[in-house]
Amino acid sequence: MEIKTTRFNFTKHYFTPFLLVALLIMSQLTFSHGTVTNPASRVWNCYQESPQNPISAACIAFVASHGTQPLYDWNEINQNAGGIHTSFVPDSNLASGGRAKYGGFDMVRTDWVATPVSAGPDTITWTNSAPHASLYYRVYITKSTWNPNMPLTWG
Repeated sequence: MEIKTTRFNFTKHYFTPFLLVALLIMSQLTFSHGTVTNPASRVWNCYQESPQNPISAACIAFVASHGTQPLYDWNEINQNAGGIHTSFVPDSNLASGGRAKYGGFDMVRTDWVATPVSAGPDTITWTNSAPHASLYYRVYITKSTWNPNMPLTWG
């Protein structure tokens, strides 16, 4: 299987100490079935650590609660929400895209691997494994005021 990587320039609107990569919506025509790999999304980070032997406490907890298969399926956290993803995927289910299979990514933990980012231009890397038509693609980042002891919300 060939995996294609595409780089996007992205200007941040906030100083964001954590990147929220709750990519529940897939992208335009050539950017479907994938995830943000730099900075790493939760699913990509846990997959890279190894589904069978994760390293970080958060990934270990994910595997304990949801098994290894969701990590092998790292490229399918998505929803066919018809453009209304914020209504379709409820607060506290952002990292899983509202899909039970990935629900462990919604666990409120302070030890999810996070990447500090600064305001200004940055490059986000999307790794694409199965191109096909999709409605849109969006990346969300957390605000500097986000509290990792609270669930992720659209606000």
